[in-house]
Amino acid sequence: LEADDIVIDGLTLDEAGNLILMCYAPSRVYRRNPDGELELLIDDPDHSVLCHPTNGVLHEGTLYTANLGRWHITKVPLP
Repeated sequence: LEADDIVIDGLTLDEAGNLILMCYAPSRVYRRNPDGELELLIDDPDHSVLCHPTNGVLHEGTLYTANLGRWHITKVPLP
């Protein structure tokens, strides 16, 4: 993932070995599979649910992320 406007600020792995990337800017979450294919999972241009997500953890198919733009943890079931 290469772009001047993307700031990755958190990484975690899911059970299948996919890399989950939390992007501080813009407020997005990507999944990169072991073959290198990249999938946009969450895009929140209004910063209403994700607000600059940073660190995340996966638990039973649900992603929990800390959000530096606000003081909350977001809980998101992943497909």
